Amino acid sequence: MVKKIILVLVSVALVAYLLHQINVRDVFRVVAQFPAIYMLGGFSFFVAGHLVRALRFKILLKDKAPLGGLFSIIAVQTAAAGFLPLRSGEFSLMYLLKREHDVEYPIGAAMLVLAKALDFLIVVSMFFISFGSFKGVPVFFKELLPWAGGLLFLTLVALVLLGRSREIYAKLPAFVKEGPLMDNRFMEAA
Repeated sequence: MVKKIILVLVSVALVAYLLHQINVRDVFRVVAQFPAIYMLGGFSFFVAGHLVRALRFKILLKDKAPLGGLFSIIAVQTAAAGFLPLRSGEFSLMYLLKREHDVEYPIGAAMLVLAKALDFLIVVSMFFISFGSFKGVPVFFKELLPWAGGLLFLTLVALVLLGRSREIYAKLPAFVKEGPLMDNRFMEAA
């Protein structure tokens, strides 16, 4: 308990020190000079991004939670991730899904990991697309792009197969599902 109090006090002292370094009137002046249409556009994109994330979780959860409830959870998760240190606020998704929609913690954790993996794949794809279009990139790196793209594609295929693992298992022949490998007879003979 004492350790937590010390950490909170250090955090408050650091925030106070950082806020003391800026002139609050300058911040308000800059915000007041910013065109309102840009702020409205930025806010619209921000809300649209939250809607897309909520829709992604709606697809992953199927009918366990409504889109509006997921939108609220995503908004709280985003705020918590920005507020708490080391992005530990990301875990609020699991807690809120359990509390609001009775989604078990392992399912919430799996959704969080899958969402981050998909985000990573999208960012890496955008990186390689933009990286290939630069003119000053050494030839060696441009030659690596097909290999990196192939690995990215294999990762995507692995994620799709992982998502369809029950269907794939159901289509396997009975020998694989119920054969000597399942009963460990193969390993005992060795």
